[in-house]
Formats: sequence, C-alpha cells, structure tokens
Amino acid sequence: MSRRNIIFPSFIIFSVLAIFTLVAQPREVGNLVIDGIPEIPARISERMNQYQNVRSASFLDWNPNGAGMLISTRFGETNQIHYVGQAGGSRQQITFFKEPARGGSYYPGPDQRGFLFSMDTGGAEFFQLYYFDLKTGQTALLTDGKSRNTGGGWSPDGKWIVFSSNLR
Repeated sequence: MSRRNIIFPSFIIFSVLAIFTLVAQPREVGNLVIDGIPEIPARISERMNQYQNVRSASFLDWNPNGAGMLISTRFGETNQIHYVGQAGGSRQQITFFKEPARGGSYYPGPDQRGFLFSMDTGGAEFFQLYYFDLKTGQTALLTDGKSRNTGGGWSPDGKWIVFSSNLR
C-alpha cells in the first residue's frame, strides 16, 4: 500500500472531523446541553411551520333549533369553540380561553340557552365540565375542579347531564 493511499484518506477523515467540530460546537439552551449536533438553519425551521401549524375544524353539535352548529378549530394557540350559522358561512368564535376548549353539546331545549364543554389546566388532563351561557357569555364550572371528568351530555329534556369522573 502506498504512502499516498494512507495519507489522503486520513487527511479527508481529519478534515471532515475538524469541520464537524467547528460547525457543531457544544451549546446550552436552558438546562439542555447540545453537543455534537449542528444548529438547525433558520430556513428549515421556517419551512417546518407550514407542516406543524395547520388548521382543521371538527364538528361538535347541531343547534337544536336547526340554526347552525358548533365546531372546534384552532385559532391562535389553542382549539376553541366556534359557531357556524349556515353552509359555507363564516365562523364566530365563542370561547376565548388560554387552554383548549373541548367538546360542545348544546342544551337540548328550543331556547338554545347554552352548551356544555370541557377544559383542563396546563395539560394535566383533569378535565372539568363547564356550561357556557350564550345570552350572558358567562362560563360556570359544573364539576368539582379537582377530579378528572369526561363525557358530558344532556338528558333528552335537558334536566340532567351525564359524565364520568374519577372522584372518590
């Protein structure tokens, strides 16, 4: 084996390692130490936004009097509840919380007083049921505020709600 066959590959390997070391300097982000990983170029981070920040809409419930529906869509940082009055109509945001509002079940009476929905705090998944009064815009907590509560539906006459809980 010639000297050139040994020196040239060694030079290439050394050069690649030297460049990688220069590009991937250890750095700290908060309490995370990043070592041996090059910075992600800003153009890649910007391009990722179109894949990570998409919007969708989910059907929640029909208005009992036939005038529209509740949907859930992400507008801003969290999913919130919106009203759509007709096919192809614009949405009107109803809830404006820092946490995602989930579900949405209209009071079944003809006077459409309001709807049930659930929400947790800080992603802890201790969902609580709330009632949103459409006339006043006020929200009332219906569950204990401590246990996990899921479901949330009305009896046909609107006198009762049904949900599951881990309350002991």
